[in-house]
This record gives sequence, C-alpha cells and structure tokens, in this order.
Amino acid sequence: MTKNKTRATSHDVAKLAGVSQTAVSLVFSGRAGSRVSPATTARIRHAAKELGYAPDLNAARLKSGHVKVLGLAVPTVMQPLYSSVFLAVERRARDLGYSVILMNSGNYVDWVGRLTEMLRSNQLGGAVVFAPQLEEVKALSRAGLPILYSDVPGMDVPSANFDIEGGMRLAADHLLALGHRRFAYLGVSTRRATFQKRLDAFANYLEAHGGSISVIARADGFAFDDAFVAASTLLESVSLFTAVACDDDLLAPAVIRAALDRGMTIPRDFSLVAVANIELARMLTPSLTTVSLPVEAFSERVVGSLVDQIEGGSAPDGFNIPTELVVRESTGRVPRSR
Repeated sequence: MTKNKTRATSHDVAKLAGVSQTAVSLVFSGRAGSRVSPATTARIRHAAKELGYAPDLNAARLKSGHVKVLGLAVPTVMQPLYSSVFLAVERRARDLGYSVILMNSGNYVDWVGRLTEMLRSNQLGGAVVFAPQLEEVKALSRAGLPILYSDVPGMDVPSANFDIEGGMRLAADHLLALGHRRFAYLGVSTRRATFQKRLDAFANYLEAHGGSISVIARADGFAFDDAFVAASTLLESVSLFTAVACDDDLLAPAVIRAALDRGMTIPRDFSLVAVANIELARMLTPSLTTVSLPVEAFSERVVGSLVDQIEGGSAPDGFNIPTELVVRESTGRVPRSR
C-alpha cells in the first residue's frame, strides 16, 4: 500500500531554492517588490513548480481578511482586444499574488447576479467590469462592492478607460490633414456605450473642422460575414465619401474585401481607419491605420487600483489611459478623381 504524497509547503520550497521562508512568502503574496531580486524570484517559482507547491488560498484569506482572486467581466472573449486585456490583467494580478476568473458577460443572462454573489460570499476580492450596459451598472453599484468599471455610460462610478474620444479625434485629424472632407462610418449594432462614444467623438470633431459623415452602416456583429454584408452596403454609396472609419479593427477586413470585389483598392480609391491595433491590423494588405489602445499600461493601472482598494480600503482611482494613432498603409491623400 503506497503512502499518500504529502503536500509541499513553503518551507519545502525555501529549502529547495536555498532561500528563507520569508522570501517565499513575499513572492507568493505579491509583496516582494525590491526586497527579492528577479533571479531569486525565478528560483523560488522554479522550486515551487518542481515540488507542485501552491499557496493555500483559504489560509491567505483568513490571515488577510480577503481572498486573492479577481473577477474580470468582458462582453465577449471572441474579441481579440478583450482576450489581450485578460492576458495582461492575469499577468499583473499574478505578480501581485492574485488569480483571475474570467466572465463572458455578453453570453451570460444573469452574470450580474452571479458576480454579485461571488463578491458577497468572498469568492472574489474584487472585479473589473468592461463595457456594461446602464441597467447592469445600476444593479452592481447598488451592492457597494469593490468593482472598477471600464467604458461605463456616464455614471458616477469608479471607472478606468481608454481615451477613446481622444483617439477618434486623432484619427479624424489625420484624415482631414490628408484632404478628406466626406466620410463613411461602419459600426456594429449594439447597446454598449463604448461604440457610440467612438462614432460621436469622430463625428463631432469632423463637424467642428469642416468635415462630415455622409453614410453610416451597421453590422449585426463582428463576424466577417456580418461585417461583409454591411461593408458591401456601405460601398454602394462610395461616390459620397473618400474615407471610411470603423468601430473596430475586426470590421476592416470586410471593407478591404468588399472593395476588392468592386475592383477598388485602398487607399487609392478611399482611405480606411479603425480602432484597437490588434495583431491583425499589421497583417492586412494594406496594413491598417488604427487607434492603438495600450492594453498593458491599462491593465497594470486597473489591477493596481483594484488591489489597493481591496487591501487598503481606499476608493479605486478613476483614470483615462491615453491612446495614439498608428499610421500605416491604409490611409492616403484624397484621390485626384474624387
């Protein structure tokens, strides 16, 4: 009869790594900072992996008064931007000794109730909620729980955002400088405020600087087929515009394909800009001019603010992370024939 394998302890990790038990505790609590060198941290984590060691979350919760698990609610994990946010949030949370649970709010009917229950029962220490609808924010904010919101529809709640409006103004200014004055806009049919903010910021800047949107089309979703139908409809009115702006990079391939099907090329016949700067943007032909959303900087600030609230009892800081325009091949001067 074989003996049950004894669970590895922090003492075992310290012994194998040749460090103090305090150093192990600092690394796995996220409080190492400058007190434990990167090389020592790597040695400790390697020893823990070799021994199959994992911190006792229940013991940590009893000691600290909170569980070191964060929730992240996003509308869809199918959108590359939110996938990138999750990876960056998880990386930063791990550095601080936290784990992350992902919730796909767009496909989960009672996600607000479930998230509230997990926070109240101390299954989660806090949560980051992306692009919630108005009624969802109201329901969550009534609970008085440690939640940091992003892309909220104008409510007085702790929020952290990409400066979408600033990015759209940069895109509009870039196209105006190239001589464009007549524009089309391809968006998605959604109630989420972040996408309406993009259109409003773009349109308002154009109107104040001598431009206007002549044509607007909306796709039923981000799937290529849905976007292609909307892009094809948009290009039926190509004589009315010289540049197209998209809600998101995921819509741009459909515009490029619809243009090719009509014997047009970008930017010879019209220019194209979008939002997100996902990896796809630089792979397209032509490569895509797009508003870059700095996911790493954003995620570091979000996690840090939320952890400060959980551990220190302070209110989370609201902030905007600046965006920038990445200019590539899809934008050019107005065609002479136009």
